[in-house]
Amino acid sequence: MFLSRFQIRVDQLSRQWSGSLQVGVTTMAISDSTPLSVVPTNAVDLTSKTTWIMSGSEIVKNGVTVKENYAPSLERLEVGLGSFSA
Repeated sequence: MFLSRFQIRVDQLSRQWSGSLQVGVTTMAISDSTPLSVVPTNAVDLTSKTTWIMSGSEIVKNGVTVKENYAPSLERLEVGLGSFSA
């Protein structure tokens, strides 16, 4: 099994927005020339190619939740540094 470690640092929070951070990887090639109509507005809606997303505290593969309560929820991030293994 291949494990990577990465860090997310939150510098500032805005109380004017709702929702949360979603972090993941996809095999979908997205470039400056990709029409916006092809790119979903929500990361968990990326289902046309292999995609793994952490949304809240869930792991989502190709739009289907495969693991609940994976880690502390991304909806509760505060200013500072968080580390996650993916």
